[in-house]
Amino acid sequence: MTVPYLVLPYILDAVVTALRGPEKMTRKELLERIVVDPKVCGGKPCIRGTRVHVAIILDGLAEGLTPEQIVDHYPQLTLDDIYAALAYAAELSQENIWKVAASS
Repeated sequence: MTVPYLVLPYILDAVVTALRGPEKMTRKELLERIVVDPKVCGGKPCIRGTRVHVAIILDGLAEGLTPEQIVDHYPQLTLDDIYAALAYAAELSQENIWKVAASS
């Protein structure tokens, strides 16, 4: 099953919202946990105060790890850091211009 490309940001937002639970951080607060600094991790997005790349978190989730398993593997992270990585991915997917081949 394929997901229409315009729906992806909304799916990621829904996943973040569903996982967070009762004490929710705002989207802005989550995104403030992500830092992109040329002096840290070669400018790749990472969790503030760590050298854990957002891509590592997203790869772990894509492989089927739970947020709790990722936090167990990277004890410097919190569950909010995992949600921040998802919120960042959702933000990036909204900014891109997607080129789709015309169907014939």
